[in-house]
Amino acid sequence: MPRRLCPPMRVLFAIAAINLVGCATATPVTPAPINSGELSRMEAALTGSYVVTARKLPSGEMRADNQIRWTFLPGNRLEWRATPLLATIVVSYRLEGRNMLSDGMFKSMRIDAWDDKTLTVFVYDISETYYCSKI
Repeated sequence: MPRRLCPPMRVLFAIAAINLVGCATATPVTPAPINSGELSRMEAALTGSYVVTARKLPSGEMRADNQIRWTFLPGNRLEWRATPLLATIVVSYRLEGRNMLSDGMFKSMRIDAWDDKTLTVFVYDISETYYCSKI
């Protein structure tokens, strides 16, 4: 079971997240409906662990990445692991169509594409797209 961060580590994690986010601009959350058949496939894809392999910045620039790992846990929980900090946090989320609303540092994301090995997620809070590979 993942351990929760002690308060000092939460502060360090938050500082690192702010540095990662920088002066990002948020995109307004919009509805992202999904039909029931696609919802079942998407929910099945949201199991296991992923590593973020690339990020597309709001400018359109692509950047390689391998420092963020996501593990989707039972009960609509998402474990975030930031490699440089060796810190892990667990957040809760709920799905509204393809939108994933969370109590974590990123409040709103949209699942844009998924299959057995990849996941593409748009992060409304920072207007970035994360390209993920299942590990």
